Amino acid sequence: MLVSYNWIQKEYFKDKLPNPQDLVSILTHHAFEIEQIEKKGDDYLIDVDILPNRAHDCLSHRGIAREIRVILDKQISEKKFSIPSNSPQLDDKLSVAVDAPNLCPRYIGRYVRGVSVGESPEWLRHKIESIGQRSINNIVDITNYILFDLGQPLHVFDADKLEGGAIIVRQSREGERITTLDGEDIKLTTGTLVIADDKDPLAIAGIKGGTKAEVDRNTKNIVIEAANFLPVNIRKTAQRVGIRTESSTRYEHEITSELASEGMAIATALITEIAGNSDTMIGAPKDIYTTKEDQKTVTVSLEKINSVLGITLLQKEVEDIFTRFNFEYSTTENKTENSVSFIVTIPYERLDLRIAEDLVEEVGRIYGYQHISDVLPNDIDFSPKINKLFYYTGVIRTALIDEGFSEVETYTFTNQGEVEIANPLASDKNFMRSSLLKGLSASLELNAKNLAVVGISNVCVFEIGIVFEQAGEHTSLGMAFRNPKVKVTKAKEKEFIENTLKILTDKFGVIFSGVITELPDGGAVVEINLDQLIEKLPEPKSYDQILYTTTQAIKYKSFSVYPFIVRDIAVFVPENTNKEKIEEILKKNGGELVVREPELFDTFTKTFDNGETKTSYAYKLVFQSHKRTLTDLEIGKIMETISVALHQNTGWEVR
Repeated sequence: MLVSYNWIQKEYFKDKLPNPQDLVSILTHHAFEIEQIEKKGDDYLIDVDILPNRAHDCLSHRGIAREIRVILDKQISEKKFSIPSNSPQLDDKLSVAVDAPNLCPRYIGRYVRGVSVGESPEWLRHKIESIGQRSINNIVDITNYILFDLGQPLHVFDADKLEGGAIIVRQSREGERITTLDGEDIKLTTGTLVIADDKDPLAIAGIKGGTKAEVDRNTKNIVIEAANFLPVNIRKTAQRVGIRTESSTRYEHEITSELASEGMAIATALITEIAGNSDTMIGAPKDIYTTKEDQKTVTVSLEKINSVLGITLLQKEVEDIFTRFNFEYSTTENKTENSVSFIVTIPYERLDLRIAEDLVEEVGRIYGYQHISDVLPNDIDFSPKINKLFYYTGVIRTALIDEGFSEVETYTFTNQGEVEIANPLASDKNFMRSSLLKGLSASLELNAKNLAVVGISNVCVFEIGIVFEQAGEHTSLGMAFRNPKVKVTKAKEKEFIENTLKILTDKFGVIFSGVITELPDGGAVVEINLDQLIEKLPEPKSYDQILYTTTQAIKYKSFSVYPFIVRDIAVFVPENTNKEKIEEILKKNGGELVVREPELFDTFTKTFDNGETKTSYAYKLVFQSHKRTLTDLEIGKIMETISVALHQNTGWEVR
């Protein structure tokens, strides 16, 4: 949020504030991080990073001024606005209705007759422009001034443009549209909260006004709006319509409904003063306050404050800090424990103060964290707590890697399962997985296609992950095996999984068992409820087994970051030709760019019409460089060289 140094100084403090650079340092140490400070004419603009927990009360100049008051222990002067006593009161016919009270806890509407819309006075225009806003007219500038000074968003409608003289807070109906003040035509999703008259939407509630009841130079009569809306609804609506405004930012971070009446009072006073004339008449506010806020109280003991902060503050020191915050409080004494407790009444705007620890934090930051010495705790056992699940998943992971398995991580989101996601990231990721088997099956298929690239003969993978069922979630172990290069039966693949389960059973002393599924395209998978299995294992005494046990010496070999190219070549050779001779020619003529052993993927014997019998050998060659991207032309030349070399042998024929 951009804060004007002069605005803070002139509006809120009679005493001279520290210079802008020193003030920035003070705010950084006690309240907020400062993104930037920039000199603008005779003023300084300070970009304050207001975190969400303080957006309730500090997205305004008054909020920042109050923080400065507490930190520097200075008196603050807040202007009091009131409607002139001689302003005529109007018995208007404005009606206000809130049809969606769950989305609008408070709405105040006020009719003002006889205003003059024009340029703003110099002081108001200067205020608005000092923080990078554009002056529009006196009415709009007043609402923007209150927004940035007080933190309460306001809106003003041209009363003569309202159908039926009514303001209705309701949800939009099917097919309704609105043209915003920026000229954007928006089709409203059914259920969008809007401010409407008897016929059409006038504004997207809390976000953006529409052109239908826009205030312009011809406006004479107005309706002032001061309201509060449900934060989560404002955020979702702003995201849906693609509009974020200063108003929506404040509403979605939640502000107190009590602020609306103060904003209305200031707006009425300033409009009467700046845009009023002898004909101006003011209607009574129509205030619909569906759920009145209760002022919270929080109790915290002096002992609690000192214990959490690790210091020894006196009762008077804590009372002084609460007084600087302008907190109302009372004290109670516990003579048995020789302790005093503070019962603090929390201001409405401090929505971040709800528990004792919140007050402890406030005391700590104003006292100054830099004044709190580092003290190492005594008599604390620093030995790590052994997490049984973490320990055994680590040990099981190591055991499977020792058996030649590779670990994979598959998607938690899937297109089927027992637990559906309310707001999925994609249409095919709308469930939480209820099993690891689907992901492991996909992993088998994907890796089987790329065996030649990685230079292995089979796919042997496992996953340890959480699965989600209606009854709850648990950790599962899934294992999968497939050998597509060798003509093995499904029974052999299933047998491999069975043998692995037996190895784990022998190693850990509990039975690793599960239903082994044989996949239609080859491969076998199994899944085990790891939570249930680990419950049967003994409690571990230390992490030594997974921290200090090394299974084997591993040498790192860098991999290429450049893409590979795969080519197939098949050759007929006389029946008794040794295939090793073929492979030697392939490697010799392929050169260093052939990064894997030639993979024999097909062979058969054929007798030709001339009675000659030959055997066909088909190989897959993988080309890759560690220095550059290979081209098809380059690989084509190498394949031509290989073909020529093969043809030089009597009776050999490249297919």
